[in-house]
Amino acid sequence: MQDCVLALQWKAAMDLLITDTVIVTGDAERRILEHAAILVRGGRIAAIGESAALEAAHPDVPRMAGRGLAVFPGFINAHTHTALTVLRATVEDWDGDAGYGYMSPVSYEMSAEERAIMVQLGAQ
Repeated sequence: MQDCVLALQWKAAMDLLITDTVIVTGDAERRILEHAAILVRGGRIAAIGESAALEAAHPDVPRMAGRGLAVFPGFINAHTHTALTVLRATVEDWDGDAGYGYMSPVSYEMSAEERAIMVQLGAQ
């Protein structure tokens, strides 16, 4: 359980600059920004703007290349199975029966403690 707490503390303090990506802002104008960057400081969105400008202004921040990806700041996935947090990003591109053929059997193999930790991580 201590490892779970440490992971949550790290996540809350995360700094990251996602560069050269498409950002769907969700603002009143419904802007979609291309070749943009999003700066996260302390686990919160600190800036959104042109990738080159944010890269120059924040050379100290760890980076993630976002080319070919889209970022939806503030988007909340209201339909989630938090016990399956461990499987995030493992089946999104699969065709067929990923949910019942892979994900559900994995969830039944987890112990009650493992499921509790996954739910806590997924709720953050």
